[in-house]
Amino acid sequence: MEGFAKTPDGKVDFGEIDRETAAKINRQAGIIRLEEGDNRYGKIHLLKRHGKEIFNEGYNTVEEFIWDVINNYTKIFEGWKGALILHKKNGSNKLAIIILKPNEDSGFYSVVSAFISREEYFQKYKLLWERAQSNRPVARTPSAISGQSSA
Repeated sequence: MEGFAKTPDGKVDFGEIDRETAAKINRQAGIIRLEEGDNRYGKIHLLKRHGKEIFNEGYNTVEEFIWDVINNYTKIFEGWKGALILHKKNGSNKLAIIILKPNEDSGFYSVVSAFISREEYFQKYKLLWERAQSNRPVARTPSAISGQSSA
């Protein structure tokens, strides 16, 4: 499939908003993909606007960052114009954020942007969903991709 970046293990689907979560936030369920994009969205936008901060957090590629957040987010916020914002704690006072926009034509969510921020970023957004606390270890690339446990 041209036009889509691939996950660290070679797939175009980075994850999903499953039916159960979608029902709780009153949105469509769907897979999440990272389009190649341009200067305004997608992989090209991430590399040009947020690549340095992503790499400074220890990620080797933007795909690795996107995969990690999509597979380990703990909150979903309502963004602007139908966007969803995925939130993942990334260190003591940093958050990894992905902004998704539903692709009405194809039924998937497209990654518009992703970056590192602080908790204050979310003060203006409505919390739609929060993952229940559990004792399960959080998956982290690349060990999660290789099948090895980091725990």
